[in-house]
Amino acid sequence: MKKSNELFLKTMGLASALMLFQGCTEQKAEQALGTETLTCDTTVFLKDDVKSSPSCKINYSLAFFKMRQATDSIALKSNAQLIRAIEEGMPATQNPQEFVRHLKDTLITNYRQDLEGLYEYDLRNGLKDHELPGWYNYEYGINSTLTEGKDHVWNYKVSHFAYTGGAHPNSYQKWINLTDQGEVLTKEQVFLPNTEAAVCELILKELIRTAGERVETDTITSIEGLQEYGILQMNGLYLPDNFLLEKEGIRFLYNPYDIAPYALGDFELLVPYQELNTYLIKH
Repeated sequence: MKKSNELFLKTMGLASALMLFQGCTEQKAEQALGTETLTCDTTVFLKDDVKSSPSCKINYSLAFFKMRQATDSIALKSNAQLIRAIEEGMPATQNPQEFVRHLKDTLITNYRQDLEGLYEYDLRNGLKDHELPGWYNYEYGINSTLTEGKDHVWNYKVSHFAYTGGAHPNSYQKWINLTDQGEVLTKEQVFLPNTEAAVCELILKELIRTAGERVETDTITSIEGLQEYGILQMNGLYLPDNFLLEKEGIRFLYNPYDIAPYALGDFELLVPYQELNTYLIKH
């Protein structure tokens, strides 16, 4: 009987431990930040009631953190940071749904304010809708992604595309690193003081390799070689504000015109942690 009681107590203890472990696991899963994507794909006309008038295409796909409950302070704080990353100057107190509606309405309003006067002028002077120049047709695209980076850091990438007339569209990216508490990590919080020159040497090595691949040559070995292709002609290499703490290394972003002509596009340069660890602040 004694052995039976001991076996019963051991079995009950194991069951309680399993229930406790399962409860902790479920609670941890509930606490993890989930994501959602809000999208829009629409075309609006310069004159809303004239379908032959010029048009503006608006397309966005924007990632945010899901609100687990109305008082989810971490998701609220994190989404406010994401909104600032997408569009500086937008009210950060808006929730994502309000923000994307406001963003679309703002783009439509700006389009019509830019061109309605010119459109009416051209029509009064005898031009037909099909005779209007192509720059009457605008296009906006905004996309963002949220991925998990190194040590509880979220990597947020926002890409902007806009054609509002001119020789070519304009495009650029904005990157931020967000902690699981909703704080943005700046380069001053990541890199040790007085290490920019050393870090830039590592970035330069990757820039030389990437530039050589892009222009299909193996003759670039120095800054002078880069300059022959228009890279680093106006500015020296610097530690950019746009970087991501990825799982395997830090990826640095230079947008068009930052260090190279528009025709060469942007540069995303990955430097492994084993080369960078000496210059990083330990958290």
